[in-house]
Amino acid sequence: MQKISDSTNTANAAGEFTEGNPAAGAAATLIKASWLNTIQRELCGLVLGAGISLNATDDAQVLKAVKALQFGMGSTTGGTVVTDAEVLTSTSIVRVGPTWVGSPYTGPNSVNQGSLFHRSAFDGTSYQVQMFQSMTADVISFRRKTNGTWQDPVFAWHTGNLGQATTNVAGIVPIATTAQVDAGTNAGAAVTPLTLAGRLAAVLVGATTGVAGLIKLATGAMVDAGTDNNSVVTPLTLAGRLGAVLVGATTETAGLIKLATRAMVDAGTDNNSVVTPLTLAGRLGAVLVGATTEVAGFIKLATQAMVDTGADNNSAVTPMTLKKRLADLWVSASTSVSGVLKLSTQAQVDAGTDSSTAVTPQTLSTRLGTLIVSATTTASGILKLATQVMVNAGTDNNSAVTPLTLANKLAAVVVGATESVAGVIRVATSDIMAAGTDNSAAVTVSKLRLGFAFLTATNGFIAFPGWLGGFVMQWGTNSHTVNGTQTVSLPMAFPRGVFGAFGGTVAAVAPQGTGFGATFTTVSTYSAAGYNVFWLALGY
Repeated sequence: MQKISDSTNTANAAGEFTEGNPAAGAAATLIKASWLNTIQRELCGLVLGAGISLNATDDAQVLKAVKALQFGMGSTTGGTVVTDAEVLTSTSIVRVGPTWVGSPYTGPNSVNQGSLFHRSAFDGTSYQVQMFQSMTADVISFRRKTNGTWQDPVFAWHTGNLGQATTNVAGIVPIATTAQVDAGTNAGAAVTPLTLAGRLAAVLVGATTGVAGLIKLATGAMVDAGTDNNSVVTPLTLAGRLGAVLVGATTETAGLIKLATRAMVDAGTDNNSVVTPLTLAGRLGAVLVGATTEVAGFIKLATQAMVDTGADNNSAVTPMTLKKRLADLWVSASTSVSGVLKLSTQAQVDAGTDSSTAVTPQTLSTRLGTLIVSATTTASGILKLATQVMVNAGTDNNSAVTPLTLANKLAAVVVGATESVAGVIRVATSDIMAAGTDNSAAVTVSKLRLGFAFLTATNGFIAFPGWLGGFVMQWGTNSHTVNGTQTVSLPMAFPRGVFGAFGGTVAAVAPQGTGFGATFTTVSTYSAAGYNVFWLALGY
């Protein structure tokens, strides 16, 4: 850029234009081509630099270039390229590349390429808004600066980027049927509380003395009391209990005691020794028999294989084998494995992003209560079914008509038409029209005219409908310039048959001509030269 003083010495001291002063001998500023070309190059460079082609008929191109370069508006190149979105202060539309500060994606990423809209909400830079749209993926994100701090970006989810849910990607997932839950092989559907309850009820039952199942852990107090038969002892609670009770045994205090001999066991008179399994077995072998479902007695411990199979009824389950069996059954549920789940909180149900917890009827009801509303004429929702009485009355606008209630209503009001009762009536076919005997079908305008035609010309015809016999009468005039027979085409071909033709001379003289024959498509007349013969042809 240059001032006018760079190309002429007629500018003032500030290098600006002057109108001169003839009285003082000062000349006005001369405008040189070099200065004008400089101004032209500067302005053209501004327009071209904004990606706009020069147009001699557009006087607003400099303004468009300034807007495009400053704000990105009107640019064909995407606007100014920035690498740091957090230093923007003016409202503008700019272009960003694979890596830029403030991007929702860290590091170089092709998804980062696109357009960024920046707007300052108030004076200063403490409150600002930015929207980013990727040019390589269906991604739109928003973020805002509040009190000088940029918040995390928020993504807009839509049909372009929200697909089927998988074990790695959040998305849409169908509800599994009871059969799918029971089969346990579908990894693309969600289990509901109802289907989960049905499945668990079939495999997880409460433990009893005869059935393996679920059982709670006994507390220390329960172990000490020794009265609860519906919980299991852990090593810790057992150790605590034994530590309190294992002292030297006396007749008043339970504790440690010596082993009894076999003779002592058999005699049954010693009260200061304990029976060992061997001496007890010898004694019991004499007095106790094997246990059955009807008789108390001896029973062996079940092996792990027996517990896993669940078919042996002659052995006892130990805590260890039971624990192993339950560990095989009680696994955490996943999309591919049935198991146990913790219950979802209401916040998790509302968010709809957690796939490792189970929805309860209450949290589902609360969620549905915010989504499913009653239908109106302006809003989609749910409706109850109308009763037959409501459909017949026709005054209720808050319930839905079913095919059955509609059919019953129509059956009561829509009856067949007769000569004395208004109602519905079928349309007569062409065959019914032709027969002329059916009194229970209606004739349409098209059927009423069926086959009727009328040509009003010198050579013309009239054809009656098929249901009136299809009679056709044609007429015309033949000009004879020489003596003899003349054959011409009929205005229309007879559809089915010909009766014949007749005619005579068109003049107040003795007959000079006559019509004497007709085919499906022609008529023939005879006359002396110089006369016209009018003819009529009849057929059907």
